[in-house]
Amino acid sequence: MRGAGAGCRVAFTARSAGCRRGRHRYVAAPFAVSLESFIPTPGDPPFPTAEIVADAYLAFLATELKPFIDAQYRTLTGPSDTFVMGSSMGGLISAYAVMEFPHVFGGAGCVSTHWPIAGGIVEDYVATHVPAPGRHRFYFDYGTEAIDAQYEPHQQRVDAAMRARGYRPGVDMVSHRYLGAAHNEAAWRDRIEVPLVFLLRP
Repeated sequence: MRGAGAGCRVAFTARSAGCRRGRHRYVAAPFAVSLESFIPTPGDPPFPTAEIVADAYLAFLATELKPFIDAQYRTLTGPSDTFVMGSSMGGLISAYAVMEFPHVFGGAGCVSTHWPIAGGIVEDYVATHVPAPGRHRFYFDYGTEAIDAQYEPHQQRVDAAMRARGYRPGVDMVSHRYLGAAHNEAAWRDRIEVPLVFLLRP
């Protein structure tokens, strides 16, 4: 799994995990060739959006790519068996994906989520658009080194909004702080099993 912050190309490898009744559950890991694909534009954002394609990108994942995968492979197709996960901007677009397509994605793994972008516009969106608790799971984490060092206050606000909405820590949401972890593939690789186990557990 790869991820990057502003100004960098981002790429993710798809990952299949979990199996029951002979069919696979899967985590979709977004792949994008430009930062513009990963900047959510909820509501009426206070910046130009002409070159931002995040909404179209999510529509492609939910209405074209996922149906194609379901038609070609033995998958469990419901939202309780379909998740989206990414790091940095990939974590941001993963959270946004569940808010925009809750009937498609049953949860999001948001690793080292880059909440500060665009003045934290997605943080405010969480409070009003996260799906009602009971059918979705959210995994959040962040480190304490490099760019991750600025994430804690942002993640704390998101966590508070999730709890206010009715999400229960350890049940349908988790939020971890990894002391000494930086913002890179090596750090994310070392803990990738944590979000996968949480999202894919029965």
